[in-house]
Amino acid sequence: MTQRTFIRVVASVACAVAVFVGISGQALADWHVVQPGETLWLIGEQYGVDATDIASANNLENPNVIHVGEELWIPLDGQESPGTGGAPVIHIVAAGETLGVIAAMYGIDTVILATTNGIESPYIIFPGQELTIPYVELPVQPTPPTTPTTPPSTINPTVPFYDRETIKSAVIDLAIAYGWDPYLILSLAWAESTWDQRAISSAGAVGVMQLMPATAEWAGPALVGREADYVNSAWDNIETGIAYLSHLRGITGSDYLALASYFQGLASVERDGIFPVTRAYALGIIESRDLFANGALP
Repeated sequence: MTQRTFIRVVASVACAVAVFVGISGQALADWHVVQPGETLWLIGEQYGVDATDIASANNLENPNVIHVGEELWIPLDGQESPGTGGAPVIHIVAAGETLGVIAAMYGIDTVILATTNGIESPYIIFPGQELTIPYVELPVQPTPPTTPTTPPSTINPTVPFYDRETIKSAVIDLAIAYGWDPYLILSLAWAESTWDQRAISSAGAVGVMQLMPATAEWAGPALVGREADYVNSAWDNIETGIAYLSHLRGITGSDYLALASYFQGLASVERDGIFPVTRAYALGIIESRDLFANGALP
């Protein structure tokens, strides 16, 4: 599963924090030291601050990398750090664009883009729709895609392309084989990658089911019974993802908790409970299941 993470610190903010404390007698912000496995959402939940506010407060230029041990400025009362030069940009959706492609064009995370625009899983957008792109520094503007579209940074061009019917058929067959509702797994796979085996997240999650390499390399031998070519083979990627989801369901006892653990991580769910962003993710997949069952979605 994709670990969506962000970090960049503006050193001058420390002075601003001192000024805030001196004026009000109460700190309006705090520093957070990034821990292993943390994401922007998890950090935000700890402080009750929206992930987009943290990204904006830290003037994130390329919010795709997190470094354990670095400090992140948390705007506890919604304050932005001095020098935040970000400003929203409106993007008009073109034919053939997906939310993931648009997010890659602007160097931001797909879930952050979806949350900013109130788009729920499985992240369906339409040509002509206006999207607000958060914290893009002006006057720099992204280059519109050409025709044909050049694969964005979230697409691995060395991986074979599989058409949607091939992916759909594989998901259905493997879901049934592992005892899952195939429409639920279609919804999960769509939310993760829009059924694109070439998809690779900023954190390194791969393929249709967005498997982290360490997870896939363990789950292949342990759960599937063989080493899986989760990078190049859509079938192997899907089977490994479903096998891992089945493993999570066996531990948690429910589809909902398995989906939540797939997104947030089992250890975090057990330790911290389910975060609001995780709840929205899992329920969005469950609710979208009927859209795939009745043919409203591919």
